[in-house]
Amino acid sequence: MRVLRLPAGSRRGAWLPLWVGLPLLAVWGAWLISGQAEPLVQALLAPAIAHCERWAFPLNAILTGRYGFLTMAPLLLVWTLPLVVLFGLVVDVYQRTGDAARLAQLLHPLAVRLGVSGDDFICALMGLGCNVPAVASFRGRSAHTAIAAIGFGVPCSYQLGAALSVFSAAQRPWLAVAYFVLLAVSLGAYLRIGYPTQRRWLHSWSLHTTPAQATLDARYLLREVWGNIVSFLRMAFPVFFGMTLVATLLDAYGVLEAAGRAVAPLMAAFRLPADAALPIALACVRKDGLILLAEPSAVAGLTNAQMLTAVYLGGVLTPCAITIGAMAQALSPRETLTILAKQVAAACLFACILGWGGYLLGR
Repeated sequence: MRVLRLPAGSRRGAWLPLWVGLPLLAVWGAWLISGQAEPLVQALLAPAIAHCERWAFPLNAILTGRYGFLTMAPLLLVWTLPLVVLFGLVVDVYQRTGDAARLAQLLHPLAVRLGVSGDDFICALMGLGCNVPAVASFRGRSAHTAIAAIGFGVPCSYQLGAALSVFSAAQRPWLAVAYFVLLAVSLGAYLRIGYPTQRRWLHSWSLHTTPAQATLDARYLLREVWGNIVSFLRMAFPVFFGMTLVATLLDAYGVLEAAGRAVAPLMAAFRLPADAALPIALACVRKDGLILLAEPSAVAGLTNAQMLTAVYLGGVLTPCAITIGAMAQALSPRETLTILAKQVAAACLFACILGWGGYLLGR
């Protein structure tokens, strides 16, 4: 195993606790921003929603119906955009300053217990912004465990934003803490059970950024923030509109009701209502599909355990479609299918335990 080396000349050791906590600060900051912005955005959109409700079907349903774009998009804008921007900024700061290597050495003893190196741990941490570049940074057989960990238990900013929006819509923000704890505990159990220590591979990640390149100024940070916002609006909103369009039409023509009856026994295995099936299925394609769980009638009828189970299952059942594509490029088809099969089995097992455990404890 290669010894990790710190970048020469770097003197930011005293700031290590801050660098380690930057992702948590990003979540906390995004939560504060979103909480203040949500009533403002809702108030701004209220006149447009009231006007569109008077339009003819199906246009009114597509825009303002149960899964309408104007109904659901504010949640994407308010709860996901701040996380995408802040996490993108955190990742760039890590890479540009060269402190990623310092963190890798600090976290290496803990990471080894999970079967990955400190470098792998930092790569996985970068997946909090987006899983795709984190997965793409690994190559070869030794990447197997680290990629499995990213796909299962490293939520991207879209997944986190969607989860926070659901908990906020239900006015149960404390569930966010339980959600993070659940992800961490289940990830550790998943790696221990699915990837035994004697079969793990430890490997390193080559850091390309040097301290000589570590220049941060206000102009640079503002440019990165603006770039993240533009990228989000260009990539996320068109796809999300497509999701709400499909969901609205399926709901309007009774397809969701029929499908709900068909999948009700499957959802019952997790103590979930049939309405949870669509957001969970869409989350397997794109993680912001979980926002459909924030639909008012849906969150009102869910217990704390059911809401946590639904958000958790939608987040970990499979990686998003783009991440699966990145996994297929980094690994062989057989390894990719093995990872996905293990992830689906583990997600269903943990979700069953969570759903039924919450039900029995709540009786």
